[in-house]
Amino acid sequence: MKSIHQQLRDLLTQDERLNAEQQAHLATCDDCARYARLLADLREGTWDVGAIIVDPLTPSEQRAVVRAIRPHVRENMLFRRSKYGRLAGIAGAVALGLFMMTLYFSTFDFGSFVGREGEENVTQQSELRGATRNVTTDPFAVLQDTTAFTQVTLIEQPKMLHERAAHTATLLPDGRVLLTGGFAGNEQALNSTELFDPVAQTFSPAPTLAVGRMSHSATLLPDGRVLIAGGFNGDYLASAEIYDPQTNSFTSAGSMLTGRSGHVAVLLNDGKVLVAGGTGEGWSFLQSAEIYDPQTNTFSATGAMSVPRESHTATLLTDGSVLITGGHQGRRSAIELYASAELYEPASGTFTLTGSMSVKRHKHDAVRLADGRVLITGGADERDAGGVYDSTEIFDPSTGEFSDSDTLNSSRYKHYGTSLLLSNGQAALFGGANRVELRNLNEATFYTPSGDGIATRFFATATRLNNGDVLIAGGYGASVSADKQAWVLRFE
Repeated sequence: MKSIHQQLRDLLTQDERLNAEQQAHLATCDDCARYARLLADLREGTWDVGAIIVDPLTPSEQRAVVRAIRPHVRENMLFRRSKYGRLAGIAGAVALGLFMMTLYFSTFDFGSFVGREGEENVTQQSELRGATRNVTTDPFAVLQDTTAFTQVTLIEQPKMLHERAAHTATLLPDGRVLLTGGFAGNEQALNSTELFDPVAQTFSPAPTLAVGRMSHSATLLPDGRVLIAGGFNGDYLASAEIYDPQTNSFTSAGSMLTGRSGHVAVLLNDGKVLVAGGTGEGWSFLQSAEIYDPQTNTFSATGAMSVPRESHTATLLTDGSVLITGGHQGRRSAIELYASAELYEPASGTFTLTGSMSVKRHKHDAVRLADGRVLITGGADERDAGGVYDSTEIFDPSTGEFSDSDTLNSSRYKHYGTSLLLSNGQAALFGGANRVELRNLNEATFYTPSGDGIATRFFATATRLNNGDVLIAGGYGASVSADKQAWVLRFE
């Protein structure tokens, strides 16, 4: 039986009317939507097949065309049953063959094509959030290897001890990774934790948290301990605890001033931790922020953001300030998304508005580049799964402004914390889609390295290991059911 993707594309090729179910699928499937746009352009004369060869496409257009038509090139049926007839089909096949050969012998890399699977929205009292970036050395230091990676090898690991999504993963000073909390298949908040040993390639149990937590934060402190704060388990948690790898134990870190989940937490240059936004009691959206001081093991109030934010990002800049972008407040018909951004200044303890992004976005990600600028990727508009972005933009701290950057190969969202700098300084995107994408070192374009594909992961974690490999753990896919899967990705 043909998949709904193939059924819909067959109908589009024949210029047939779509029913309500098929129209709904077209509105949520990026690949089918691109295929529909390509056919429409061809039929309206905006693009004819021959012009693809005569008038070279931009890299973004190349990727869009390849993604849209590749399944039909495989089956030699792009125009076989269209109203243009068999002659157009033959001409199209020849032209497309030349086009594919042109791309093959160019520097463009197709990567591996993996069909996008549908997904259902997760609706619960706490916006899911996981994945915390932490490394034992400065990831923004000058890197020795500046050769772009072209190959990724997917190394499947033994499964974790528990299913997890909206959990955290933190690289410890000894090279192991601490994974905490999250939710399991029945969406209960977990109090279990485990340790991944990249040398032995094993997961082993670690002490339990004081309470179950999901959508909490985990922040590596300068002394190698890990601050676990907030989260949701039916209640919005104000409690915090500290993991000490020397004693392999958790101890209390007091309580935040406000119970919150889906917040952001950033280690500041002075060793303190900024915690901002999220959701709180009564499904409220929080504008407040607070500071954790590891010297006193206490939280204290700091300035508030300009608006309440959830599903936002926080990025430490080179000057020690913190960039907050996007997010939302409200739910469903009352949701309000933001394009706004603001900067937190630790010296004054205040937030000030800076330039705005080009579009409103939430459930996106942000990663600081080696040159100090910040790359913003993906996310979604008010339609959530029906409005996922493939757009990116760059924040320049020297001007306080955002500028548009190149489009992604795949739309992606729910990938907070899974964008990292690799050992050669390249930005890599892991979550929210079914393929890894790398940003070129010397130009603002994205490409998919050749090698194995990976299933779409939402609210997974991505952790760069000390040897440069990246551990992907947990999350969920189309089934919206957390799993135990883990992979190590190696780049060459």
